[in-house]
Amino acid sequence: MSDFAIEPELHVRAGRFETRRQWCSPGLVLRSLDQAAEFARGMARERNNRLWDGVLYRLEAARIQEEAYDAANSLRALLEAEDLLVIQPRPAVCPADHPDPRALLASRNTEWA
Repeated sequence: MSDFAIEPELHVRAGRFETRRQWCSPGLVLRSLDQAAEFARGMARERNNRLWDGVLYRLEAARIQEEAYDAANSLRALLEAEDLLVIQPRPAVCPADHPDPRALLASRNTEWA
C-alpha cells in the first residue's frame, strides 16, 4: 500500500483504542491511507465487525489513486454511519476573496417577493 493523502482529511470521534504504535485519543485526524488503515485495523479488532474488515481490506489493497480515493470514501461512509465522523465547518467566503465581490453582496441583498 502506498501512502496516499486523504483529501479532505478525516476527523474522527473515537474512544481510546490501541494501535501497534500508540494509544489514540478522541479527536484523531486521518491524513493518509496508512493512518486510515492503522485506525481501521484497530476498529476491526475492537468491534469484530465485517464492515470494518471490508474497509480495512480496501485501504490495504489500494495501489492507484482511484482505488485510494474509493477506499477513503468507504471509510468516510462507515465513519458517518457509525457517528464517528466529525464534520468540520467550512470557512465562510470573504467578500474580498470572491471573484466579483459586488455580485456576492448583491445576491445577499435580494428582496423576497
